[in-house]
Amino acid sequence: MRKSLYETDFRFYFEFERQKVIPLIFVYPIVASALCVPTGTSSQSEVLGHFAEVEDVSQATEIDINPANVDIVEKAGRTVNTRFWLDGSQPHYDYYYTASHNYGKIIAIRQIRNDVDSLIFMMKQLGKDANVGSYKTLDERNTVLGYVRSFSDNYTYSSNDEWTRVAGDIGRKFITAEDQVNSHGLSLYNYFRSFVKPSLYNSYDHRALNSGESWQISFLIDPLDHSHSIDLPHFFASLDGVYGDTGAALVSVGDISVGVTSQTSFVRDLVSWAGDLQQEANALQYLRDKNDDFPTDLSSFDFSQTLSRENGSFSYSDFSADLDSFSIAKGYLDVSSEAISDAMEDYYSHLEANPQNRFIEFLTNVPSDNWCECSNGSAGKFEKMAFNLLALNLKDDGTVEELASDIYSSVKFAIMKGYSGTHNPDKDIRYYLAKSFVVYVASNAGESLEISL
Repeated sequence: MRKSLYETDFRFYFEFERQKVIPLIFVYPIVASALCVPTGTSSQSEVLGHFAEVEDVSQATEIDINPANVDIVEKAGRTVNTRFWLDGSQPHYDYYYTASHNYGKIIAIRQIRNDVDSLIFMMKQLGKDANVGSYKTLDERNTVLGYVRSFSDNYTYSSNDEWTRVAGDIGRKFITAEDQVNSHGLSLYNYFRSFVKPSLYNSYDHRALNSGESWQISFLIDPLDHSHSIDLPHFFASLDGVYGDTGAALVSVGDISVGVTSQTSFVRDLVSWAGDLQQEANALQYLRDKNDDFPTDLSSFDFSQTLSRENGSFSYSDFSADLDSFSIAKGYLDVSSEAISDAMEDYYSHLEANPQNRFIEFLTNVPSDNWCECSNGSAGKFEKMAFNLLALNLKDDGTVEELASDIYSSVKFAIMKGYSGTHNPDKDIRYYLAKSFVVYVASNAGESLEISL
């Protein structure tokens, strides 16, 4: 969900030591998707830089001390050794202790590209930093998620505190420290920053830019279809919002604060796929009111039209980010203790094995929450949820009515009524948008709909 509609040594400035880095290279055979995907602008693979993998190497040095200082040195915790030698016939004793220091030995140079393989690798490096030192105020997962999400102004403090309420803290002490890491090659800061437009860069939490400083904008290539990309800031914002242990304690429904429970977990849908659906409903209403490029026959409306529309509110890069992040959060992070990078590796391995799994896993995970009741199976519940979140009640006989007590758009996330400010988009827009969305997802998952629409 978007904010609104519209060189030789490896030296660190952390106050902690980076753990030893083991070279882990993940290479996915990239497969082209045979699924129904909209046409779009081609995403080009590009080299973003090189990352130096290092390990700590200890070097021992013998420090000679004055015999009169032996007692003092031992009280300081050092072990004092003696060295015997002869000068002619005269014996001599030297006193010394052994000191060691570490330096980063570069053991490999890895090429970093704008692909999922490189992303997982860099996430592992970020996870190592998030696991050590006094700068970490959150657990590893939330430290990692907060750091990447925080690069974009859309998903941080400047967004009227919305994202803090639903996705938790971003760990500002760690952000400040990580931004200052001086690496041999591409730093984690520069890598993740490259996926954010300069106009959206969060200079409030991240380091101030030098005058004239800029960077080349990159887009994460979708591993299932190289002609499309995944919006990386969008991906991590959704992942942080859906993840069930973000530390976000309360959301506001009307004037009441409620915990994120199974009954209110629709908020997790709102911060990902459902929020984008609501924004797209606003966008279609805007086009209708302006008589500008609005579909003349909504009954034949296909969801790929939404994903393909230039400057649309629900692009394919948002759609893939929503599906992937939701499945990773619910299907992996919520049920295991593995690191985010490992969960991503497992998930994208499943997609590599069968591209259809992007839709199958999403269709499995979305109905897993209990806030919406339905007796028509997983696909039927998904249908009902999609209509519900567009303020429509899908009955068992297939008829649709306005949803009474529209609690979902009452959540103070200001989405559904963001365009008009007073009322929801027209019913027929919401109906056909919900219908086309569930048909698109279900058909790509190989599922037939339980209810005929």
